[in-house]
Amino acid sequence: MKKIAILIAVLILFNCLSVFSTDEAEKVSVIITVNGDFDAGAFSETFGCEIIYTYEVCLNGFAAEINRADIYKIKSFKGVEGVFSEPYYNIPEPVEEEETEGGRRFRMMSAEETSFPGEGTAVAVIDSGCNVSNTAFGLPADTAGVKYSESDIADILSRNSLNAETSLPSLTANSAYKNAKFPFAFDYAGKGTDVYNASVPHGNSVAGIIGAKGSGVDGGADYTGVLPECQLIIMKVVSSSGAIKGSDVLAALEDSVVLGVDGINISLGATAGFSTHEADEYDLSGAIASARAQGIFVSVAAGNDGLLGRN
Repeated sequence: MKKIAILIAVLILFNCLSVFSTDEAEKVSVIITVNGDFDAGAFSETFGCEIIYTYEVCLNGFAAEINRADIYKIKSFKGVEGVFSEPYYNIPEPVEEEETEGGRRFRMMSAEETSFPGEGTAVAVIDSGCNVSNTAFGLPADTAGVKYSESDIADILSRNSLNAETSLPSLTANSAYKNAKFPFAFDYAGKGTDVYNASVPHGNSVAGIIGAKGSGVDGGADYTGVLPECQLIIMKVVSSSGAIKGSDVLAALEDSVVLGVDGINISLGATAGFSTHEADEYDLSGAIASARAQGIFVSVAAGNDGLLGRN
């Protein structure tokens, strides 16, 4: 009996050590904020971690994949201000029946109620992607007066380092530019330029509400968005399963600012958008506020599961 007890104790100890070792060696995705004292070269040499994105516009920091065992060492590294776990989101399931709070309904403004159709403007749609071949997205009436031509996109790519280029070094204006309606489109979730997500059509609807102009693929009724003459910058951050990584949202947000868009729409998040997060997760609201401070109109969903009255 004593030998069995010793054997069991040894096995328990071995299992505990194995779990601890696995946890310590586990790779975790984090967002690290830094200040002017940070030495990127020394950091890479010390920790050898993979830098996924670098953020310089809406925040000062980067997204990386690190060993869990290095978290506390990184927190004390010179110039590091914070180490946050990467937030993850999911596209909510659609609600079949409309629910209202106290019998009230919220009416959306129609295109006919606006006097400005959006000529010469561009709106970035950070969402699940869009079918850029859908005939509901007709070209602007004045293609010569649009905000971005293909040569404009080429010039921006030559003068700046977009996060899209970090993900896809071979990115060119020719591959990112689709047409005069969609002058820039990139898939941050899949690291490519195909932004159609048949599994999650949410972004298609959002893009249509903003800038649709024409009949749908079935040749049925005409669709008109609030800004039918605007250009749409499609920033796909949602995988085919509906998963969303916070680092991709930040990358798309920063690239939108660098491109110089007039507006950004982010209809993603949980019940209360980006206002609720775990204590150790990076809160995207600061980066969103930074984009607004740079003169860009940013529209963010306050809640995105179709239900009202929740915290």
